Amino acid sequence: MSSTRRAVLLAVTYLVLTFPIAAVWHLVLFPQSMAGPAFRAQPLFAMGLLSTVVQAIVVAYLYPRLSRGGSAVRDGLRFALIMGSFIASYGVLAEAGKFQVGATSSWVLYEGAFFVVQWIVIGIALGVVYEWTARRGNPVPA
Repeated sequence: MSSTRRAVLLAVTYLVLTFPIAAVWHLVLFPQSMAGPAFRAQPLFAMGLLSTVVQAIVVAYLYPRLSRGGSAVRDGLRFALIMGSFIASYGVLAEAGKFQVGATSSWVLYEGAFFVVQWIVIGIALGVVYEWTARRGNPVPA
C-alpha cells in the first residue's frame, strides 16, 4: 500500500472517530461543560471541522514517523500519550486560563477525561489501521 493511501486512511480514522466521540461527550453526556458566557450559543461548526481536518493531516503525517513497528496497541497508545498531551494542554489548561469556563476544577475534570478517552480510542485505532495497512502489502517507508 502506498504511503499516500496509508496517510489518507490514518487521517480518515482520526476524523471518523473524533466527531462522534466529541459530539457524544460534549452534546449528550456533558452539555453543561460547554455552556456559559464564554461560549457561543451556536458554535461555528465549520471552524471546528477545519481544525479537526488540520489535526487529522498532522496525525497522518506524524504517526508513521513516530511508530516503532512493535505492537499496534502499544505504538498507538504511545502516540496517543504524545499527541493527546500536546492537544489537551491547550484544550484543558489554556482554555481554562483564557475563557470563563465555570468552575475551573470541573472543566479540568470533564475536558481532561474527554481527551484521555478520545486519545485512547484514537491511538489504538491508529495503531491497528497502521499495522493493517502494513500487512496489505509492502508500504513505502515513511
